[in-house]
Order: sequence, then C-alpha cells, then structure tokens
Amino acid sequence: MLADKYRPTTWAEVVGNDKAIEKIADLTVDAFESGDPLVLLLTGPAGVGKSTVARLVAKTLGADACHVEHIPSGKCTAERVREVEETLSHSALFGSGWKVIIVEEIDKVAPQAQSLWLTLLETMPHKCAVIFTSNTKPDELFGGIDSPFVSRCYGVWFTTQGLATRDGGPGPGAQRVKWIAQQEGINGKADAYYVNLLNQCKGNIRAAIQKMELEA
Repeated sequence: MLADKYRPTTWAEVVGNDKAIEKIADLTVDAFESGDPLVLLLTGPAGVGKSTVARLVAKTLGADACHVEHIPSGKCTAERVREVEETLSHSALFGSGWKVIIVEEIDKVAPQAQSLWLTLLETMPHKCAVIFTSNTKPDELFGGIDSPFVSRCYGVWFTTQGLATRDGGPGPGAQRVKWIAQQEGINGKADAYYVNLLNQCKGNIRAAIQKMELEA
C-alpha cells in the first residue's frame, strides 16, 4: 500500500504539526545524549503521524529492530505490561543500545494494566523509552492532565489544522499526497482535488492516500 511505501523515514518528511514534531525531535536527541529515560504521550486524531513519529523516535535513539517492542491497539494487557517490566529490568543486557516500547491507543488499556504502568514509569531505567499513542486528548485521558498516568508522560497533541489548506493554498498534507501521486505517475489532478481529499478524510493523511490509491 502506498501509505506504507511512503511512510516518512526522516523528521523532515513528517508534514504538519511543525512545533510538536520539532519538540519531540529535540526531546529525543536530548535523551539520546543524556541516556535519561524518555516517556512520550502522543495524542490526536487518526492518520496524522503519531505512529510514524514513534518509529522515528526509536530510529533516532538508535534502537535496533530487536530492541523495539510494538504493542498494538487493545493488546496492552496486564500480563503484557508485566512482560515489559521484566524486559526493562534486564536493560543492562542491551549493552549500549536503547530499548523502546511503543503502545498504540493507550486509552483502551484495562485499569489493571494502567496501574501497572504507573509503577513501571516510576522506575524506568536509563536508555529506555516508552511511547504511548492515543486518539483521546490528554485532558480527557484517565482523568485529565493531572492524573498520575498523564503527569508521568511528556504529552503532545497533534491536530489536523492546516493539513488540507494553509495560507490560501494546499496545506502540507495535501501537498504530501500530491507528491506521492507524482512519484507513482498517477497525478494529473488540480490542487483542489488533494485539498478536497484531505477534507473528505478529515485530515487523516493515511486515509487520503488510500482513497487516492483506490480511485487511481
């Protein structure tokens, strides 16, 4: 699928949410240089790049594929969190490398698993990163930004604002979809097509790429 083929592999390729992306990149570099544990909470609508950014964090930290654990949506059970805790307790076995845990849609986690995460986040070893994603705003997640869980993370809210249009022209999201169409030789449509595509998909870049691919 084109959405996977053209998934951004560098920070510069991520479109939209410029300030948020810059801040996450800076935090990641700081963590890499200091070795201090990193806990991020990336929230926002579907298809705006949260999972992509999580992968870029792991890449920037230099984590090998075997040291990046991905927990899909709805699979973060209490048992899985205990497994993560056991893995992190042996972080010294990773040598000089980083261990990265990516948890998709943390808002779907069971209360028992949430409680286990609270304990784990208090004892994070060096050179370990946990990245949570969610479609729920931080102030609506687990009791709001003052909740014990959210307060232990650095939260970043992604938006769809400006992805379709910006400064009277196509926004970065629409431009990205058009660029992919050009690379695949399926362009030939006016800018308005890509703007409308993003609007129809409510700013979901991945969905817009999929829709364009199907229409092509």
